[in-house]
Amino acid sequence: MDFRNWILETFTPVVMVVASAEAEAMVAEQNGLTVVDMLRPYGYFHHLSVPVRTVGEQSYRIKELKLRFFSCQNMYAPRDEDANAYLDRILSEAGARVSTDSAPDAPSDISKGQLSLQTPWFDTYKREFLRTLAFSDHETFDYPVACLLVMHAHAADPLQAYGELFKSAPLPPLMRQGIMEPHILKHYLLLHDDAAAPGGFARSEEKLRQIQGSLGSTNCHLLTINSGKADSNSSIGYEGLWRAHIKGVLPGGGAGEPQARPPVPSQGYGSSLSTSDMEGVARFLEEFAVRALLPHLEVRVRNLNHQVTVSRRGLRNQLKTFLFRSKSNAAAETPRGGATPSGAGASNQYGAATTEGQMRQLADLAFVMQDYETAQSTLKLLAGDYKTDKAYKHLAGVQEMWALSCFMTGAPMTDVTTLFREAFFRYNSVNPLQPKACVRFATRSMMLLADYCRQHGLHAEAHSALTRAQAQESDSVRAGLLGEQAALALLQTSPPSLRKFAFTMVLAGLKYLSFHQRPLTIRCYLQALSVYRGHSWRFIEEHIHDTLGRSYRELGDLHSAVHHFMCILPCPQATTALQGRYLQQFLDAVHQAGAVQGQPLVLELPLPLVDLAHAHAVFDDQFSHANAAALSFPETHWRQLEGPFLAGSESNLVSWLDAANKTSSVVQQHNTAVAGEVVGVDVQVSNPMALSLSLTQLRAVYEHESGVTGPVNEYLKVLEQDIVIKPGDSDIVRLTIMPLKPGLLRITGLEWVLNGQAQGRRLFAAKAPQHRRTGSRMPGQAKVDRAANQVLSFNVIPAASKLEVELHQRPGTLLEGELHRCRMVMRNSGDSLLHNVRMIVSHPDVFCPLTNEELQQEPASTLSASARSSGEVSTSEPVEESSVKLKGGQTLFVWGSQSTLQPQGSLEWPLWLHARSPGLLTFHCVWYYEPVTPVDGMRFRLLRMTQTVEVLPSLALTPTVTMCPHSLHLDLLQLTISSSQDSLPISLDHLTCTSGQWSLSEMQPSAESTSGRQEATAEAATSSSVSCDTVLQPSSRASLFFYLHPCIPQTSQTHGSTGRLHAHSAPVGYFHAQDTAAPQAAQPLRRPGAASGSPASVRFPQGPDFILAWHSEVPGAWQPTAKQEMPDTASTSGRATGHRSGTTTPPSGRRTPRGVNDGRTTPRVSAGSPSGTSTPRRTTLDSSSLPAVLPPILDASTLQTDLAPTPAVRWSGQTTHNIPDVAANQCVDVRMYVVCFAPGTFSLSDYAVSWTYPGLGNLTGGANGPEVSLAISKHTM
Repeated sequence: MDFRNWILETFTPVVMVVASAEAEAMVAEQNGLTVVDMLRPYGYFHHLSVPVRTVGEQSYRIKELKLRFFSCQNMYAPRDEDANAYLDRILSEAGARVSTDSAPDAPSDISKGQLSLQTPWFDTYKREFLRTLAFSDHETFDYPVACLLVMHAHAADPLQAYGELFKSAPLPPLMRQGIMEPHILKHYLLLHDDAAAPGGFARSEEKLRQIQGSLGSTNCHLLTINSGKADSNSSIGYEGLWRAHIKGVLPGGGAGEPQARPPVPSQGYGSSLSTSDMEGVARFLEEFAVRALLPHLEVRVRNLNHQVTVSRRGLRNQLKTFLFRSKSNAAAETPRGGATPSGAGASNQYGAATTEGQMRQLADLAFVMQDYETAQSTLKLLAGDYKTDKAYKHLAGVQEMWALSCFMTGAPMTDVTTLFREAFFRYNSVNPLQPKACVRFATRSMMLLADYCRQHGLHAEAHSALTRAQAQESDSVRAGLLGEQAALALLQTSPPSLRKFAFTMVLAGLKYLSFHQRPLTIRCYLQALSVYRGHSWRFIEEHIHDTLGRSYRELGDLHSAVHHFMCILPCPQATTALQGRYLQQFLDAVHQAGAVQGQPLVLELPLPLVDLAHAHAVFDDQFSHANAAALSFPETHWRQLEGPFLAGSESNLVSWLDAANKTSSVVQQHNTAVAGEVVGVDVQVSNPMALSLSLTQLRAVYEHESGVTGPVNEYLKVLEQDIVIKPGDSDIVRLTIMPLKPGLLRITGLEWVLNGQAQGRRLFAAKAPQHRRTGSRMPGQAKVDRAANQVLSFNVIPAASKLEVELHQRPGTLLEGELHRCRMVMRNSGDSLLHNVRMIVSHPDVFCPLTNEELQQEPASTLSASARSSGEVSTSEPVEESSVKLKGGQTLFVWGSQSTLQPQGSLEWPLWLHARSPGLLTFHCVWYYEPVTPVDGMRFRLLRMTQTVEVLPSLALTPTVTMCPHSLHLDLLQLTISSSQDSLPISLDHLTCTSGQWSLSEMQPSAESTSGRQEATAEAATSSSVSCDTVLQPSSRASLFFYLHPCIPQTSQTHGSTGRLHAHSAPVGYFHAQDTAAPQAAQPLRRPGAASGSPASVRFPQGPDFILAWHSEVPGAWQPTAKQEMPDTASTSGRATGHRSGTTTPPSGRRTPRGVNDGRTTPRVSAGSPSGTSTPRRTTLDSSSLPAVLPPILDASTLQTDLAPTPAVRWSGQTTHNIPDVAANQCVDVRMYVVCFAPGTFSLSDYAVSWTYPGLGNLTGGANGPEVSLAISKHTM
């Protein structure tokens, strides 16, 4: 309603009704109304034109007027607690009619220009709230200006009855106290009951004439009532007219309404009032207002203005009042100190007879008579008096009416808003000891200010005013109402303050919730949610959805409660305990809703998080995958590896030009699946909460062209699974379906049961593949192809043969250089034969033998030389007929007739792995096979597999070839070996020379030899493989020495070499061939003394020269035994020759570390440098041990450019010893070896001891060993 119209309707003259008991009974018994209720609908006059002259000489016309009627016994202000209880009940009834299904969507409504600000419950509450403030002692606009005495027409002496009626009437308390004006206009009304005395209307008229003679003809009237039939009201349809003007009753009465109302007749309100009766009431009231009330008010205003002018207006009177104001008139509601609250006595000081009381009556009567200038000037004068008296309550009331008068006269907006704010401040300053004594009046002033600001488009000021009132009303539900209106005002600002609106609306909802106004709480929170939704403000949304869910549950709307409880989840920002509460209340609500509905709810659960956008189909058509690792590689990678298999099938490929003729639409829009083979979808599910989630009955949702449903039927079988997702984990779940018959199948989503209570379902947004159609593409538009694994539709074809491969005994980790045999099992899981099996391996470190006979032997036996039929060493590289080296570096392995597999038949085959370098060994395998009976053009099928093994460092091998100091025909080979293992000891078995031009021999003692060294060396047997017989402890180092002969070995093995690894056994030979497969330009190596181009100058092939075999005790490394050999290959591309003149016996020494600390220690003894090149220092040299004259072919340049000379003394054997645990005062013997090549005296000082105390925080230390002298004598013949 417009603010001006609201003022005209609210501030109107009040008529006090004094009715006899008989008159009340006449109206109530047949109509359910009081006399006041019967008069109120006709107190509106909209088409008047009554000239009025109040103060000035100019008259004006009143065109509209409204009269307010109240019974005299109900004209008092109710108690605050009764008023609040009544207002709470009004709000609850109004809120019950509020729809909780939806609320205005503020952002959407603003964008559409359809903003809805309708809040009918607030309008109802505001009207009743202002009514409860009526009949206050500090304002007079609710005081009566006329009295209507109503008497039944059957009284014997109506004139005497009127006199007794007024004397015995329960007048308002303020009139008895002298605050209300008792001398008011009196008007007399007789009621004739036509139903009780149908023929007595003439007698009633006679009584009317009697009283008119005494009281005046214009002051007396006669009305006829109850002339209608009780059943005729429904046809007239006036019950709504009466009901609209019947106001609610307060618990203690007051505010113009009785404490209880008469019972309502069965026919409804006003059932016995005819149309003529109601027209008579309307004529009477209009005549009363025009002929009696308005003329009386004119006179009353003029008289009051005269009295005020004489006593208060003018400079003389103003000075008199300011200087000589009497003490009686100076008293206010609080003393000047403002410490004591005002009482009834203080209000009596401003009674109707006082100058201030007359001024307030003049202002209010002028206002209701629409003379706003007179009201404004009088209120301005009165405000000064109240301010001087510190009568702040009266002052605040004056300032409110002053602000309204300024508005009606068109004063500046700043004047109006200032007066309303000053009134708010004065109401809150009435009693400092009770700040909220007048809080309801203060709230009224801010409500009026907000209405005024909205009237002029000042929505920000309206919001500020309502927020002030809300802060004062923190203990009442009015805080919620005011907060809601303040929030709505923010939507009308330019631009709208959406975030502030939402926050204010949440505060209003909280206040509603504290007073159990749940429908209004829901509406506020829904409006706030429309702003917060989609902004990822988790804490705000968590609070809103939790409150909405609990509110809906209290109202019995379980489906809405489930929806909002579900919106809270997931809530990763909440604590673990809070997450558990949210999840449990959601599950309880789902259980209750399912029980009420009679069947479980199927919801789009947010838990767990499902990546619906990246669901990938997993199926086997012409290409299948043996493990999940193979699926992680792109299709282009596999197509490159499968090129040799697909080269012969190009004729089966169809281009896009003839696709429309040769390919059906089914093939274009669907993937191909085989009946009897599982198809599925890989979906990532995540648990964002701090609680474990249990998913049971997890399965795929599908659509079949036959229309069948259910997990099991004749066309397919849906496989279910149960999983538990730990907090913060993310898993890839495969939803599987096994089609049993051909047809079209589409996987549309997944469903599960969360924690055994809530059933969830989510659907994919999968689309058919987009095919390249260049003719329909717009210019500049890129070609887009959707991968086949993104299409979740399948064309199921009849069953076909299928190859499955499993790799048993595959280790998780290997040591560098290790040879490991796996057991490959190939199985035909289909219903038909398959044959022509082939395999492509991507890595050269994988080998598949020609036969599978070696599966009957241990892996070590397969690698040993004793397993070969011939003891001779073949100088040519072995050729495996089962393998073909391809251009891309892959290897093709072909099976012969053995590759035919019966249905459900299997074939086992060995597969060797050789870990050459540390890191990850990843190899890909593709098996090609052909069904004996092709199905739907499927001539062949491919199976893909990817395996990854971690390779750990094992040994570091450094070979060094130097000149032999005793022979020109031998060279000295030194192997420096370091172990990278910190826990496993490694046994060094033997060393093999792979070249056919060189042989090896061990360094033998020469104690029994009496001949020359050259003769003994010449007679020594040479071999391609020599024994090492050395155990290398963890993290230790050793140096081994051998003689290198430039001749073909006399035997392929040395004594005791049975079971030793053979360089040309099938696995070792294959891997050795991989090293020499890419030949390089061989570098010539000239033997000393050979001319250029002579046979002594030879070229050696590139590749490894030596193979060192070792093994380690690794439990479970081989099956079925626990101890096997694991060969290692070390290579060097250098070549060197020399001549050894004799042998030496390596001397040995013993060093004894001793623990001297109280704790246990871990010592380490090391000799030489890590590279093994350090040698003991020579102190003296026997010059007679060297030849006096060098051979003529050995000149200085030859020695410097070909080979370095061999030092006379070198460390030998294990040069690093780790002693695991030495107790205090314990001695440990460590044996160290040196090799001497010449006599003399040598100083051994390049060895050291280091230690660690684990019990003392890994305290470390070290020291060099003491210098030891070693004397070597010349060997005599």
